[in-house]
Amino acid sequence: MIQLHFKDVSKFFGETIAVDHVTLDVEEGELFFLLGPSGCGKSTFLRTIAGFYQPDTGELYFDDRLMNDVPPHKRNIGMVFQNYALWPHMTVYQNVEYGLNVRKLPDEEKKKRVYEVLEIVRMEKYATRNPNQLSGGQQQRIALARALVIEPDVLLLDEPLSNLDAKLRLEMRKEIKRIHSEAGITSVYVTHDQKEALSLADRAAVMENGKIIQVGNPRQIYNLPINKFVAGFIGETNFIDGKVKSTSSKDIIMDTEIGEIHSIFADHDFNSDENVTCSVRPESIIISENEKENIPNQFAATISSVIYLGDVEEYWLDVADTWEIKAVLHNPGQQERKSGDQVYINFQPLDAVCLPVET
Repeated sequence: MIQLHFKDVSKFFGETIAVDHVTLDVEEGELFFLLGPSGCGKSTFLRTIAGFYQPDTGELYFDDRLMNDVPPHKRNIGMVFQNYALWPHMTVYQNVEYGLNVRKLPDEEKKKRVYEVLEIVRMEKYATRNPNQLSGGQQQRIALARALVIEPDVLLLDEPLSNLDAKLRLEMRKEIKRIHSEAGITSVYVTHDQKEALSLADRAAVMENGKIIQVGNPRQIYNLPINKFVAGFIGETNFIDGKVKSTSSKDIIMDTEIGEIHSIFADHDFNSDENVTCSVRPESIIISENEKENIPNQFAATISSVIYLGDVEEYWLDVADTWEIKAVLHNPGQQERKSGDQVYINFQPLDAVCLPVET
């Protein structure tokens, strides 16, 4: 297993900055995600690791080995593509064996490695089939096996599940986590799917316009976003603007158009009267028919829309005719609410994340 080190790495295409002075470490054996919207630079970053692009500034290291000018075929990289890229005229066995043929390994060694990796991806009984005889999920397993069989130093995955239907994506998430755990290879995974990253990553980097905005484990990024972009991109949230009324070692009180909001989390130092944004996740909002006594962050609201989905129920609510918010109730049961109902909402100060207003 190796570490990846990026020191001030940039990649330009004419006037466009695809990767903008990135400094980052990926640890040994880590399943590391690059997450961001289309065009943010994550795939360019991945291709720079693979050697398809060379950095225009900065240095890329595998452990202490400088890789800037090392060609792709000398990097010992395994890569899994979005479209699988399997040879249609070859059997499953031949597809997986292909990288070993290039390395000119003895036949017995090739056979041993192919069946070992097919066992890891649970596809050994399909060795004689052609790719067109397999489902999308099975083809993705073969693409993984082909990348793993060469025993790469680094495994790169470029949106590998985006062509699968929703059910298969869920199944393959679990399988990728298991396969990575068994193989233990340092891996970098590119996606724009937030749930994919939250469910699989050891750590993730959120990218915007070629820059890395925040790095952390899934819980840190989801619960403690560094700014409004990260909060809005990683899952759903409700924003409301306000000004800092007071701060203490225990909490921050914000003045907003609907009243005071109390927060006990802020990863920034705020001053009185500073403009801020508050992020409140839909699942943290509690709806009740009656007002509760002596609790912070409680407001009267009117239900404007309800969508029942079985396991969850989604609400859109108007607060003081100025703030439209979304709330999500898990396991809604038999209680039925409808548009026009007058209710009260509340949320804990821990769930009100105070963020700086971006200029």
